Amino acid sequence: MNKLHERLAEESGFYRDWHNHKATKFFHWYAFVVLSLLFAFLVIGNINQYGEDSIAAVGGIGSEKYEEYVLVKFKANAGFDRRSIVSARHNLREEKASSELSSLGLKRFKVPPGRSAIDVASEINVIERDSIDYAESDSLDYPALLPNDPMYAGSQGDKAMMNMPTAWDITTGNPNMVIAILDTGVNCNHADISGLCVAGRNTASNNSDTSDIYGHGTAVAGVAAARGNNSLGVAGGAWSSKIMPIRITDNSSTGSAYSSAQASGIVWAADNGAKVISMSYGGKSQAVRDAASYADKKGAVVIVSAGNTGTATTYNSDWPEVTTVGAATSINSLASYSTYGNDVDIVAPGCTGATTASGGGYRSFCGTSNSAPEIAGVVALIRSANSSLSPAQVRDVLYSTAIDSGTAGRDPFFGWGFVDAGSAVTKASGTTGTPTPEPEPTVPSAPTISASTSNTCGGYTNISWNNVSDATSYKIYRDNSLINSNAKSPFTDGSLNSGTSYSYLVRATNSVGDSPNSNTASATASPACSTTPEPTPTPTPTPTLSISNHTVSGTSNSLTVTWQTNIPATGAVLYGTKSNLLSSTINSSSGTQHSVTITGLSGNSNYWYKIVANSSDPSLTTSTGTLKTRTSR
Repeated sequence: MNKLHERLAEESGFYRDWHNHKATKFFHWYAFVVLSLLFAFLVIGNINQYGEDSIAAVGGIGSEKYEEYVLVKFKANAGFDRRSIVSARHNLREEKASSELSSLGLKRFKVPPGRSAIDVASEINVIERDSIDYAESDSLDYPALLPNDPMYAGSQGDKAMMNMPTAWDITTGNPNMVIAILDTGVNCNHADISGLCVAGRNTASNNSDTSDIYGHGTAVAGVAAARGNNSLGVAGGAWSSKIMPIRITDNSSTGSAYSSAQASGIVWAADNGAKVISMSYGGKSQAVRDAASYADKKGAVVIVSAGNTGTATTYNSDWPEVTTVGAATSINSLASYSTYGNDVDIVAPGCTGATTASGGGYRSFCGTSNSAPEIAGVVALIRSANSSLSPAQVRDVLYSTAIDSGTAGRDPFFGWGFVDAGSAVTKASGTTGTPTPEPEPTVPSAPTISASTSNTCGGYTNISWNNVSDATSYKIYRDNSLINSNAKSPFTDGSLNSGTSYSYLVRATNSVGDSPNSNTASATASPACSTTPEPTPTPTPTPTLSISNHTVSGTSNSLTVTWQTNIPATGAVLYGTKSNLLSSTINSSSGTQHSVTITGLSGNSNYWYKIVANSSDPSLTTSTGTLKTRTSR
């Protein structure tokens, strides 16, 4: 307690004046003891609120509590009213999207408390399929980092394993070549990085703070591009190239990043001149793929980590716009922790003995977090040796020169093999910038079909099947006889014998050949049509939906809006302080009499509102114009 008193007396002028004042000289020690005990009680109370289970819940990677968001890509023809109805129907609150997300056509919404973003996204995909291209949870991904391995300390054997000296004889990196590091930030003042950084971005909070809050990003940057041949520390892969720090996380305890921040970072980097984009995170969302496709069209090569699960990836399909990197301990030995699967394109060393540390020194570094920037450095050298190469050509050079590892040809563990930087840069320097042919398609897999009876009379059946990757058309067989060689699902088969059962199978096909047979599905042709003419039905009037008798009343802090609809409908009132910026309050009941009370408003203030009515029939939607009202004093 004496130390606390001395610290306060040294650092606080207020405390020092109070302590020395003659009016308080006789009771200041009593007050000091009481306040100190109270402070200690409060601290202990706060500590005790975290029991053993709670500490575990916030301490582990992937287990911390975080806000739930969904990303929604609306169809191009979904206007403001339709988007507002979708958000109102699912009780979503739109978050301000970055310009990078907006360029991908994505909206970001916060889901209601207590609901899972995955569940909400699934619900939107089912209910709103006429209005959206897709919805997905804005998932959190974590840097693909493993604990440091001290046996590698003080060594950069990873660079020799990759044949980097041969590549460096050709180029050490073009000073105009920019490598974007999407991570936890970069310490650009590190002695081995200083002077290499260009302007970057924090896409987690949409500002320019790119400092390293977790220590991971500086290590990644050093692997890819720490300054070499300077008699100091370590050498990165492309030591003469530039580093663009893109911080995609504000979480200093785990380094976790939302997929929306990852996608925004990729777009920002591509828009601002990066030709190599390295992200040592193993997550794959549709938003990230859309961003990678955008960057590819801008001329950037996107590289990501495969992950450190040591198991097969859940994303078991290849994304051509993304180079996914696994980790190896030698040319023919996959690291035990490296995630594998059909999306793995190439492998690189999983460990380096020394790279830059965020505190200013050096550290060893392991995991596919190390493998991805190893490849990023090689790609920067390839592009420095031949700037005319397109992203597809760069990938072709990288993959075609890899040392075939594991099973002959591409396999799900090593991809195309172990990177050979010397061979890749040598080939790039002698390659002309002509388009690289697309890889030949493979024989498609067998589809799965189902059959049912048509709702019409006169001998019909309905057959449907799933679309198969690489298929260009489908052949449909009835009772083992080909009936259509260019069929589309769903397929209606007619002119059959009513009441007779038929069996069907489908083959997917492309230029390489036909798939194996699908399963066999059977259906009985619909019954014969009645010979008695049906009476001519009375035309049913086209239904309409209208809003009438709407009123607005209120107090100084609330407004009540009432209206009627001519048929049962749900409704929403969109409101706000600006006519072009309306949020939503939902009237959850369905009927013809509607009333919504908006609370928490400011007195004597203008508000704009619009009533939107929505019938169970999706084609019946109507709204009032944007109207103006005012709260009382």
